[in-house]
Amino acid sequence: GRMLLSCGTSKFELSTLPAEEFPSLPELDETSSAQLPQSSLRSAIKQVSVAAASSQDESRAVMTGIHVTLEEGSLTLVATDGRRLACSRKSVEVPLIGEEKLSVVVPARALIELSRLISSDGDIALKVGKSQAFFRFDNFSLHCRLLEGRFPDYTKVVPTQFVRMCRIGRDDFIQGLKRMLVVAQEKRSPNLIRLRFDGDTLQLSANTPDL
Repeated sequence: GRMLLSCGTSKFELSTLPAEEFPSLPELDETSSAQLPQSSLRSAIKQVSVAAASSQDESRAVMTGIHVTLEEGSLTLVATDGRRLACSRKSVEVPLIGEEKLSVVVPARALIELSRLISSDGDIALKVGKSQAFFRFDNFSLHCRLLEGRFPDYTKVVPTQFVRMCRIGRDDFIQGLKRMLVVAQEKRSPNLIRLRFDGDTLQLSANTPDL
């Protein structure tokens, strides 16, 4: 029931618990499986995870996850907290085994941790059961339970036609937003940045009374 650790002049004596009491990985009632490019999955998770609801928001548990859809050579990840929505689509060249379409909601926290562990350009094996998912690559395996509930139909939120459209230089726009965020940090309300279009000019402004 004890473990001794020593290194140089440091010594630690720690209590231990029986290894038999540690929970084992559950048996997977596999219904679908696929091989996904690690780089594509990592990129998609990074792009959408910012829009997921906080894990402390128990009233909207399903929105604390990321909606994962795999069909016809396309991987789609979507996250929303009700105010913002992020969607990322990646092409995959491996067929889905078991079903024609896979659509599940995976806890955002689990996928964020998974993205931090991905470090190569190989494939990652995804296996999905009725209530759980396994991700396996290299010598690593991550298991998580799927979230229950109806994820919002994001396809009805994103408009298909627009009255106005413009093209903005990506780097200039990002640098402008960074400058605005210096003062657009009011905690009592969402960060507010105003965009004013006038001919070939875009003006960004932010105003926080306390700052």
